Amino acid sequence: MKTIFRLIAKDYRLFWSDRVAVVLTFFIPIALILIWGNVFTNAGRGANRLRLAVLNESKSQIALKLERALDSSAAFRIIKIFKDANGRDKKFDTATIQEYVRKGSSSAALVIPHDALTDTSLGIKLQFFYDPKNEIEMQMIDGMLQKTVMENIPAVFLQSMRQRALQYLGNDSGSSFNNDIAQTVSKYFKIPLPYVFNPPIDSVMENVGDSSSEGGNIFNSI
Repeated sequence: MKTIFRLIAKDYRLFWSDRVAVVLTFFIPIALILIWGNVFTNAGRGANRLRLAVLNESKSQIALKLERALDSSAAFRIIKIFKDANGRDKKFDTATIQEYVRKGSSSAALVIPHDALTDTSLGIKLQFFYDPKNEIEMQMIDGMLQKTVMENIPAVFLQSMRQRALQYLGNDSGSSFNNDIAQTVSKYFKIPLPYVFNPPIDSVMENVGDSSSEGGNIFNSI
């Protein structure tokens, strides 16, 4: 046993005499913990929010709803105007918003085009610009944007499913298919048929998560 303790004591002295080993073992992990802890602790707070330039060219209800959701998001610092060469505030257009990102003034930019959602859309069309040098930050923004879209405009996906059925099955068969699906969902999930087949966009989006409203029930029940 004495031999084992002597070996342990020897290794212990050797370890503390090696500054590189001590730094790699203790100080670097502590520094990494402090850095990452600071990043995630401050996520969503004022100055540390992700800078996102936004341009909404669409007047559709869904586009306006998405814009309002981004404005109120704790994760983003939304930027809609910039200063030109003369120091005057100006609204973005497609060219200036891309240049804004290219200069590094914003982490990324989101453009909601005028044709973001049409009668024949199978989803909502969005344009996303980012600086490829900030790959990790871009992935964070992309994930948060997807979360915002999924939470705030679920009516888009109902409409997309109906449009896809009409596209692949034709008007008559597609309409019959959509009606059968709506009746089945209404029957087994106790949801009023009009809200399944053709939910009003505003009421569905405003009431998602509210079990007291019919618009909310369509998503809470399924």
